[in-house]
Amino acid sequence: MFADIIFPRDNEKKLINMAIRLGYSTLYFIYDFKENFDKIKEKIEELSEDTGIKIKIGFKTDIKNTQKFKRFGFTVIEATDKSRHIIEKCKPSLIYNLELTGKKDFIHHRNSGLNQVLCKLANQHKVVVGINFNNFLKETKLRKDIIIGRIQQNIRLCRKQKVKMLIGSFASNPYEMRNPNDLLSFCIVLGMHPKEAKESLSY
Repeated sequence: MFADIIFPRDNEKKLINMAIRLGYSTLYFIYDFKENFDKIKEKIEELSEDTGIKIKIGFKTDIKNTQKFKRFGFTVIEATDKSRHIIEKCKPSLIYNLELTGKKDFIHHRNSGLNQVLCKLANQHKVVVGINFNNFLKETKLRKDIIIGRIQQNIRLCRKQKVKMLIGSFASNPYEMRNPNDLLSFCIVLGMHPKEAKESLSY
Protein backbone atom coordinates (compact mmCIF):
# COMPACT_ATOMS: atom_id res chain seq x y z
CA MET A 1 0.00 0.00 0.00
CA PHE A 2 1.86 3.07 -1.26
CA ALA A 3 1.31 6.76 -0.59
CA ASP A 4 2.53 9.89 -2.36
CA ILE A 5 2.80 13.54 -1.42
CA ILE A 6 1.36 16.04 -3.91
CA PHE A 7 1.00 19.82 -4.26
CA PRO A 8 -2.20 20.26 -6.33
CA ARG A 9 -3.05 23.32 -8.39
CA ASP A 10 -6.79 22.94 -8.97
CA ASN A 11 -6.08 19.63 -10.74
CA GLU A 12 -6.92 17.16 -7.98
CA LYS A 13 -9.01 14.86 -10.19
CA LYS A 14 -6.21 14.45 -12.74
CA LEU A 15 -3.69 13.76 -9.99
CA ILE A 16 -5.98 11.15 -8.46
CA ASN A 17 -6.51 9.43 -11.81
CA MET A 18 -2.76 9.22 -12.34
CA ALA A 19 -2.24 7.94 -8.79
CA ILE A 20 -4.72 5.12 -9.42
CA ARG A 21 -2.93 4.19 -12.66
CA LEU A 22 0.43 4.14 -10.88
CA GLY A 23 -0.84 1.99 -8.02
CA TYR A 24 -1.05 4.41 -5.09
CA SER A 25 -3.67 3.84 -2.41
CA THR A 26 -3.19 7.10 -0.50
CA LEU A 27 -2.42 10.69 -1.45
CA TYR A 28 -1.36 13.57 0.77
CA PHE A 29 -2.60 16.78 -0.87
CA ILE A 30 -0.53 19.68 0.42
CA TYR A 31 -2.01 23.18 0.14
CA ASP A 32 -0.70 26.61 0.96
CA PHE A 33 -1.71 27.55 4.50
CA LYS A 34 -3.44 30.68 3.15
CA GLU A 35 -6.10 28.61 1.38
CA ASN A 36 -9.57 28.02 2.88
CA PHE A 37 -9.59 24.75 4.82
CA ASP A 38 -13.36 24.22 4.79
CA LYS A 39 -13.59 24.56 1.00
CA ILE A 40 -10.65 22.22 0.51
CA LYS A 41 -12.13 19.65 2.89
CA GLU A 42 -15.47 19.70 1.08
CA LYS A 43 -13.78 19.22 -2.29
CA ILE A 44 -11.61 16.35 -1.05
CA GLU A 45 -14.53 14.53 0.59
CA GLU A 46 -16.38 14.52 -2.74
CA LEU A 47 -13.31 13.29 -4.62
CA SER A 48 -12.67 10.52 -2.08
CA GLU A 49 -16.22 9.23 -2.46
CA ASP A 50 -16.02 9.29 -6.27
CA THR A 51 -12.61 7.65 -6.70
CA GLY A 52 -12.20 5.39 -3.67
CA ILE A 53 -8.62 6.52 -3.08
CA LYS A 54 -7.69 7.67 0.41
CA ILE A 55 -6.84 11.38 0.51
CA LYS A 56 -5.37 13.31 3.41
CA ILE A 57 -5.02 17.08 3.61
CA GLY A 58 -1.89 18.88 4.69
CA PHE A 59 -0.59 22.42 4.62
CA LYS A 60 2.72 23.88 3.55
CA THR A 61 3.49 26.48 6.19
CA ASP A 62 6.27 28.79 7.30
CA ILE A 63 8.03 29.32 10.62
CA LYS A 64 5.37 31.71 11.92
CA ASN A 65 2.31 29.61 11.05
CA THR A 66 3.25 25.95 11.57
CA GLN A 67 1.88 25.66 15.11
CA LYS A 68 -1.38 27.31 14.07
CA PHE A 69 -2.01 24.74 11.34
CA LYS A 70 -0.95 21.63 13.26
CA ARG A 71 -4.55 21.29 14.41
CA PHE A 72 -5.48 20.43 10.82
CA GLY A 73 -3.09 17.49 10.85
CA PHE A 74 -0.24 17.18 8.37
CA THR A 75 2.11 20.19 8.24
CA VAL A 76 4.97 20.52 5.78
CA ILE A 77 7.77 23.08 5.76
CA GLU A 78 10.73 23.54 3.43
CA ALA A 79 14.16 23.53 5.06
CA THR A 80 16.10 26.79 5.41
CA ASP A 81 19.24 27.89 7.22
CA LYS A 82 16.99 27.92 10.32
CA SER A 83 16.26 24.20 10.19
CA ARG A 84 17.09 23.69 13.86
CA HIS A 85 14.48 26.26 14.85
CA ILE A 86 11.99 24.62 12.48
CA ILE A 87 12.51 21.16 13.96
CA GLU A 88 12.84 22.17 17.60
CA LYS A 89 10.23 24.93 17.86
CA CYS A 90 7.81 24.57 14.93
CA LYS A 91 7.74 20.75 15.02
CA PRO A 92 6.14 20.20 11.58
CA SER A 93 5.04 16.77 10.44
CA LEU A 94 7.65 16.86 7.70
CA ILE A 95 10.68 18.92 6.69
CA TYR A 96 12.07 18.54 3.18
CA ASN A 97 14.81 19.82 0.84
CA LEU A 98 17.39 19.69 3.62
CA GLU A 99 20.01 18.63 1.09
CA LEU A 100 19.52 21.91 -0.79
CA THR A 101 20.28 24.26 2.11
CA GLY A 102 24.09 23.94 1.97
CA LYS A 103 25.94 25.89 -0.74
CA LYS A 104 29.24 24.00 -0.63
CA ASP A 105 30.26 20.67 0.85
CA PHE A 106 32.94 20.44 3.50
CA ILE A 107 36.30 18.75 2.95
CA HIS A 108 35.55 15.60 4.94
CA HIS A 109 31.75 15.39 4.77
CA ARG A 110 28.73 16.72 2.94
CA ASN A 111 26.91 19.92 3.81
CA SER A 112 23.65 17.99 3.73
CA GLY A 113 21.45 20.13 5.96
CA LEU A 114 21.42 17.48 8.69
CA ASN A 115 23.70 16.47 11.53
CA GLN A 116 23.43 14.28 14.62
CA VAL A 117 21.99 17.09 16.73
CA LEU A 118 19.22 17.86 14.23
CA CYS A 119 18.45 14.15 13.83
CA LYS A 120 18.11 13.72 17.59
CA LEU A 121 15.71 16.66 17.68
CA ALA A 122 13.75 15.26 14.72
CA ASN A 123 13.43 11.92 16.49
CA GLN A 124 12.40 13.60 19.74
CA HIS A 125 9.71 15.74 18.08
CA LYS A 126 8.65 13.08 15.55
CA VAL A 127 9.54 15.20 12.53
CA VAL A 128 9.86 13.19 9.31
CA VAL A 129 12.66 13.96 6.84
CA GLY A 130 11.38 14.19 3.26
CA ILE A 131 13.16 13.44 -0.01
CA ASN A 132 11.78 15.49 -2.89
CA PHE A 133 12.17 13.34 -6.00
CA ASN A 134 10.63 15.92 -8.34
CA ASN A 135 13.17 18.54 -7.33
CA PHE A 136 15.99 16.07 -7.94
CA LEU A 137 14.76 15.39 -11.48
CA LYS A 138 14.92 19.06 -12.42
CA GLU A 139 18.57 19.54 -11.41
CA THR A 140 21.58 19.52 -13.72
CA LYS A 141 23.82 16.44 -13.92
CA LEU A 142 26.53 18.04 -11.76
CA ARG A 143 24.01 19.21 -9.19
CA LYS A 144 22.35 15.77 -9.10
CA ASP A 145 25.67 14.16 -8.19
CA ILE A 146 26.06 16.59 -5.27
CA ILE A 147 22.48 16.05 -4.08
CA ILE A 148 22.79 12.25 -4.24
CA GLY A 149 25.84 12.39 -1.98
CA ARG A 150 24.01 14.60 0.49
CA ILE A 151 20.90 12.44 0.55
CA GLN A 152 23.04 9.34 1.11
CA GLN A 153 24.66 11.02 4.09
CA ASN A 154 21.25 12.04 5.47
CA ILE A 155 19.96 8.49 5.13
CA ARG A 156 22.86 7.22 7.24
CA LEU A 157 22.26 9.94 9.85
CA CYS A 158 18.52 9.25 9.97
CA ARG A 159 19.08 5.51 10.30
CA LYS A 160 21.53 6.00 13.18
CA GLN A 161 19.16 8.31 15.08
CA LYS A 162 16.00 6.39 14.07
CA VAL A 163 14.44 9.32 12.21
CA LYS A 164 11.65 8.41 9.84
CA MET A 165 12.20 9.21 6.17
CA LEU A 166 9.73 9.83 3.39
CA ILE A 167 10.18 9.94 -0.36
CA GLY A 168 7.53 11.37 -2.66
CA SER A 169 7.09 12.82 -6.09
CA PHE A 170 6.14 16.24 -4.63
CA ALA A 171 4.39 16.74 -7.97
CA SER A 172 2.14 19.59 -9.01
CA ASN A 173 0.92 17.97 -12.23
CA PRO A 174 0.20 14.31 -13.11
CA TYR A 175 3.18 13.94 -15.43
CA GLU A 176 5.59 14.70 -12.60
CA MET A 177 4.32 11.71 -10.61
CA ARG A 178 6.37 8.53 -10.61
CA ASN A 179 5.67 4.83 -10.25
CA PRO A 180 6.19 3.81 -6.59
CA ASN A 181 8.43 0.93 -7.68
CA ASP A 182 10.75 3.45 -9.37
CA LEU A 183 10.91 5.43 -6.13
CA LEU A 184 11.62 2.24 -4.18
CA SER A 185 14.51 1.41 -6.50
CA PHE A 186 15.83 4.96 -6.20
CA CYS A 187 15.81 4.72 -2.40
CA ILE A 188 17.69 1.44 -2.45
CA VAL A 189 20.29 2.87 -4.83
CA LEU A 190 20.73 5.77 -2.38
CA GLY A 191 21.52 3.31 0.39
CA MET A 192 18.22 2.53 2.10
CA HIS A 193 17.57 -1.03 3.15
CA PRO A 194 14.58 -2.53 1.28
CA LYS A 195 12.47 -2.34 4.44
CA GLU A 196 13.40 1.34 4.92
CA ALA A 197 12.58 2.08 1.29
CA LYS A 198 9.16 0.46 1.56
CA GLU A 199 8.39 2.29 4.81
CA SER A 200 9.35 5.60 3.21
CA LEU A 201 6.51 5.10 0.72
CA SER A 202 3.99 3.74 3.21
CA TYR A 203 3.76 6.60 5.68
